[in-house]
Amino acid sequence: GAGSQVLDTELREITVPDLTSALPTLGTPAVLRARTAREFQQLRTDVDAVPLATREFSRIEHLLIRLPTYGPGGTTPALQVHLLNRAGSSMHELHAEPAPAAGEQQIDLPLAALPPGEYVVEIKAGDQDGDAKELVAFRVTG
Repeated sequence: GAGSQVLDTELREITVPDLTSALPTLGTPAVLRARTAREFQQLRTDVDAVPLATREFSRIEHLLIRLPTYGPGGTTPALQVHLLNRAGSSMHELHAEPAPAAGEQQIDLPLAALPPGEYVVEIKAGDQDGDAKELVAFRVTG
């Protein structure tokens, strides 16, 4: 109305990655969960699956981690994916495969074999120290 006024303002600086760069770039990982084999098969092909905000899961669950990947010239960069323990040591190499949405890759992570504890999935595009890297931390309960 006529008496309206601005009460507050906020200024934020946002860094937007250069997706036309000659170096591979990774987007933000999304974590998806399935509780049954049938749910997991449906999840693998569901483009519209809703990611979770939680990072605490039980051993009966099966995770699928999806992330957009950008390579030079529109290529899909090869990913190196490792499951790390709480100390940061690599426990297991995981494999990325194309996701149902163009430009995305997904990582299959069954939790049944993991003892309760805290873990990190390290996703790297390339094998150099300065290459793009994303970390997904999560906890497995009993």
